Amino acid sequence: MSGTADRKALVKYMQESTADDAFDEGLLNKKRYTNKLCREAVQLMAKGLSDTQLAAYWQMSIEDLEVWKREHPEFKRAISVGTTAFESFWELQLQLIASGQIRNGNVTACEKILKTRRSEVWNIKEEKKKELKSAIESMTDEELEQALQQILKDPKNA
Repeated sequence: MSGTADRKALVKYMQESTADDAFDEGLLNKKRYTNKLCREAVQLMAKGLSDTQLAAYWQMSIEDLEVWKREHPEFKRAISVGTTAFESFWELQLQLIASGQIRNGNVTACEKILKTRRSEVWNIKEEKKKELKSAIESMTDEELEQALQQILKDPKNA
């Protein structure tokens, strides 16, 4: 499985798993750390799972995940790489929705996910919004058209 199908299977598993199942199966015993979990963490986070969802998937607490990060530098690094992959996944979802490749996608939900995880990047301060609005309102139609063309030509440096 890969991509969306894999993510759907993970979500289904997480939805169907209950605390009762975990108790019945003895899964709430402390999960043992192994180095191979580093790779699994990055792979799961690259499919859009957050660190909280990762802990839930492994049926452990987020606090235990934090302990692993403190005790195992390689795991801390894996979660850092996984977080980048997680953000990339959701940014890509936004791009696919915007380009029409994903129909009926929820832009607001994707933005909310990114804003809660990377507020310093995704939350535009109200002051900046006001400055931008004022600048746009003071532009002539020709200046606005030129600015839009520049943004379309080179979005990163606009």
